[in-house]
Amino acid sequence: MNMPHGNCPRCGAMLIENARFCNRCGFEAVPMAGQPFVPAGQAYNYHSAGMGGHAPAKPINKKIIIITITAAVAVLAALAVIVIMNISSPEPDRPLTAAEMLDLGEKYLLDLNYEQALVQFLGVIEIEPMNPRGYIGAAEAYIGLGNFEGAVVVLRDGFAQLPDEPSFLVPSIGVYENIIDSDPMNTGAYIGLARVRLALGEELEAIEVLLTGRDAMPDNAEISDMLSELLEEASLFEIVTIYDTVFHAPNGEEIGVVTCQLPVFRSGYRYAEKFNEIIGGSMTPLSHEETQSIYQETLDEAIEFAQMLEAQGSEFAYAYGDGGGFYSETMGRLTYRAGAYVSFSIDSGMWYPGGMRPAHLAYGHTFNLATGEMLAMQDVLFVDENTVGTALADAFLAQYPDDAPSGDWHRPEGMNANTDYDMLVEASTLESPFWLSEDGVNIYYERYSFTFGAYGDRLLTIPFSRLDLVRPPFALIAGSWQEAYSALLESQEFGIEISAERFSYSAQVAIADVIGDETPELLFVSMTSHEGTADGVDAASLFVYSYDQSGLSLLMERNVLAMVGGWTTYAIFTADDELWFFRSLGSDYQEGSYARLTYQDGELIESGRLSFLYDEHYIYGGDAFTLEGQDISADEFSRLEETLLASVDTLFLGWLPDVSPQGMTYGEAMAFLSEAR
Repeated sequence: MNMPHGNCPRCGAMLIENARFCNRCGFEAVPMAGQPFVPAGQAYNYHSAGMGGHAPAKPINKKIIIITITAAVAVLAALAVIVIMNISSPEPDRPLTAAEMLDLGEKYLLDLNYEQALVQFLGVIEIEPMNPRGYIGAAEAYIGLGNFEGAVVVLRDGFAQLPDEPSFLVPSIGVYENIIDSDPMNTGAYIGLARVRLALGEELEAIEVLLTGRDAMPDNAEISDMLSELLEEASLFEIVTIYDTVFHAPNGEEIGVVTCQLPVFRSGYRYAEKFNEIIGGSMTPLSHEETQSIYQETLDEAIEFAQMLEAQGSEFAYAYGDGGGFYSETMGRLTYRAGAYVSFSIDSGMWYPGGMRPAHLAYGHTFNLATGEMLAMQDVLFVDENTVGTALADAFLAQYPDDAPSGDWHRPEGMNANTDYDMLVEASTLESPFWLSEDGVNIYYERYSFTFGAYGDRLLTIPFSRLDLVRPPFALIAGSWQEAYSALLESQEFGIEISAERFSYSAQVAIADVIGDETPELLFVSMTSHEGTADGVDAASLFVYSYDQSGLSLLMERNVLAMVGGWTTYAIFTADDELWFFRSLGSDYQEGSYARLTYQDGELIESGRLSFLYDEHYIYGGDAFTLEGQDISADEFSRLEETLLASVDTLFLGWLPDVSPQGMTYGEAMAFLSEAR
């Protein structure tokens, strides 16, 4: 029940009217059952309490007199104590200090009185915004009340005030973990905990927090973005010298050197053990002594073989002591790092006495640091087991024309005839070593595998601008959207407008923001038409691309084909700030639709459709109209279509009645992008 206006029985402070608790000491004043609360200084009125008038006189009893005197003495003693307490205690109206509020807050937390605990801790924050316990206590009270979002907000405020204060950062870890345990889908808790871990210098722990959040919410963009940014900068690995050893012949002569440097991931990172095993194979787990013993045994066998060849007079005998030497070098290099992706190349060279020529091999590893996956070639390139051979072989011969076969292969005359095209196709597989670099996707070839009598190696580089081969998000990584879109248009065959016999091929381009992100999107369409399609085209292929720091992404692709003898039209436009795609087929009947497009999870998806079919010759049973798949009348369709077309904001590409398109020709688009750089 609420306490009437008066003074607190504990500390004597003036009470706020209708307040249940004293705002100075927190005392909860509850009147004795059956009696009203008497404000300080006010006498109790029996008459107003309904207890009647004067009582009838009774004979005086000595025992009563004694009891009365004793009670009076007790009352006087109690009053004296109260007076002394009031004299020694602070003024009744003095506000509580931060320390007193903290004490009360802690008491209420222990009593599970979270509402009053929250009042006290928020009071501390108001008085002393640099007091770490105020934020921690308030967050704990919010958790007790089941308000996890409130706990996250107050911890975020505390971090803003105390970003480097261990007395706030360290206890906030446990509070955040309690929030996550109770509310595992709370994005702010994962983000806040990761920031706290980073502030404490606990990089690996912060990554693990975000990985856990990603596991709980795989499609959460805020967590994924922070994880990507952190993984791109984090010190997750280093190039380590596994061994560097000089070998000696039985006579003590120095005859060989073995070195090995490989990337090694830090212990504590979730996928460190997995990645280290992939990179090091069976070598890195070996101790230095074991490795040296294995190489020494191999070297002794090689020396023995060389001595035998030398004794036989072989011209390939390069024995130790006769200008010969032995070396084995394995060197790992970081070649690419962007977002959650990292790529390494491993070069391995070896020569030993008696060998005909040095041996060299290379291989690569590309990892997704966020998922723990090692990428295969088909994750990076648009190839499969049926297409990889010819796709890579043709790209190789375009880069190395001097290696191209001659004769019946219709290659330029005078080229090196050693390369066998079939062998090159056979050597180009999904298992071919590859790695990423700033230049593109690099695929390693050992020339002996496809060129008779050759040695050495070749590195095929497929640039990121090869959109016909390179998959997103690696496709077309560029310094700006202008560069990216320019390279995209340059890579397309429709870029050149040509005419052949009765057919012509052309392109239309628009550059506009259609999804509301930080950069505009590229919309382009390639068209095929002939003399009889003045009102449309034979075929059209529409593409919408977006660009961010990870490169280009294909948001939508639509292909429209005319019926035999007919034509087709299309349009992409906005109406009332919504994106729409229109297409229509025209011949003996007209069939088409207006599709509303919504950006979701990296794609433009259809979120609504208004369709029509004008069946003039009753081929399909008459006219038909639908809205979201449900039949509607012709009048209703006409009304909806008229309303939609009347609200058109911008026509990007295609044809609509009485609306001029914003689109450019291929040449105009290239000029615009060049000027915008």
